[in-house]
Amino acid sequence: MKYHENVDFISDMSFVEHKKTLLATGGDGCLSIFDIRKSKPVAVSENQDDELLCVEVVRNTTKAVVGTQDGVLLLFSWGDWGDCTDRFPGHPSSVDSIVKVDDSTIMTASGDGIIRAIGILPNRLVGAVGDHGDMPIERIRLTRDGTWVGTCSHDSTVRFWSVEEALREDEEDEVAEEQDLTAQDNGDKDKDDQSENEDDAVGNSTIEASPEPIGSKRTNPNASSDEDSSDEETKERQRKKKPKKAKRGIGGVKKANAAFFADID
Repeated sequence: MKYHENVDFISDMSFVEHKKTLLATGGDGCLSIFDIRKSKPVAVSENQDDELLCVEVVRNTTKAVVGTQDGVLLLFSWGDWGDCTDRFPGHPSSVDSIVKVDDSTIMTASGDGIIRAIGILPNRLVGAVGDHGDMPIERIRLTRDGTWVGTCSHDSTVRFWSVEEALREDEEDEVAEEQDLTAQDNGDKDKDDQSENEDDAVGNSTIEASPEPIGSKRTNPNASSDEDSSDEETKERQRKKKPKKAKRGIGGVKKANAAFFADID
């Protein structure tokens, strides 16, 4: 059986046993998926505009990670092979080889000679495991017991790196970083509390020491009652000096003069 879907060199393959599925990366920029029980491919991805150099399946066979010539990791969702669903840049040079350490961690061998541990979903750089100087690394593989990774490089050497030590150093770095962040947050909180206390103290002292405005008069609570008493006394004196009115008769009619009527007779 032969497959002729790729038009350029085949750079890497990954086989998923329980699905009987083979994934192949090519220099033509396409990821090809084959069911080895069938003569035709399951799918061929769109051209990714870059050489695809390596592939590994992670996350309980739900994701495929592909390394590229430009140093970008492409993530494909299983069953959705048309185009990548996520991109993780960060390698300054080509990603030439990938190995899965556990279901969410891979290690990459790069053209800049550095072996890196990468977390997948969430995508993050865990740290640098080791290096071959400035010489490109061609392949990286994991031992059967999962305790060592071996790398071969253009410096004509094969080197082995402890997976346990690499991941332990990363955990220690994460713990130290979290402690630093916690200490920094506590320090900032203490500074904020101190600043608030100082502001409150300044505000209270300003209220206590604030003098009365120049030219302002104090309000005498007894001034109002004194003025009322003075007005009443003045009115009383005016009533005493007022002349009395002439008396009038019943009904207010002035009495007639008797001498005036006597002359009429």
